[in-house]
Amino acid sequence: FGYILQTRRKSGILVCFYGAPGCGKSAIAGKNGSGPGILARIYASYYQKVSKIEQILNDFNVSSMNKLFCCLEEATPYRKAQRNNDQLNDFITEGTLRVEPKGIDAFEVNDHRAFVCCTTNANAFRLVEGDRLFLCLKAIDRYSQKAVDEKRCAADVRKEYMRKLDETKNNEEVAFEFFKYAMTLDLTKFN
Repeated sequence: FGYILQTRRKSGILVCFYGAPGCGKSAIAGKNGSGPGILARIYASYYQKVSKIEQILNDFNVSSMNKLFCCLEEATPYRKAQRNNDQLNDFITEGTLRVEPKGIDAFEVNDHRAFVCCTTNANAFRLVEGDRLFLCLKAIDRYSQKAVDEKRCAADVRKEYMRKLDETKNNEEVAFEFFKYAMTLDLTKFN
């Protein structure tokens, strides 16, 4: 995140947060019922949330122009078709975007979007050995609804945890501190 915020360029890696529903994946990168997550607050109008993979892969994709960050909320390609997975791989690394407005000839623009995915599907992407395009991080489900249903967490404990998580992610100062931290990271040895 330090790299994409400091350089305003795509890193060539999609970070995928996966885990049980309601464990807080969207608090960092996505949006939920209580508002935008930390990165959505930082990027503001340069943020794009996609809930259907076709929104970025198909024609008439003007909404992808001039964005610096794209969160795929349960918009994963693998179960749909191999072609979608391969097409997304190109978006993760390619620096240009072919835009096709309705009724106007297509044109190309610079594309600096960094990509993150929040999903409940551990097999959201077709991964092959040595793949360098995806960083998959499993979210702990300790306070998820699944943990409550399985009696590993009390409902009132989950409710309090989620209240604190929402309060934290909805605090503009937290977004600013995350931004400030990312902007001061020393990237001289980052590859």
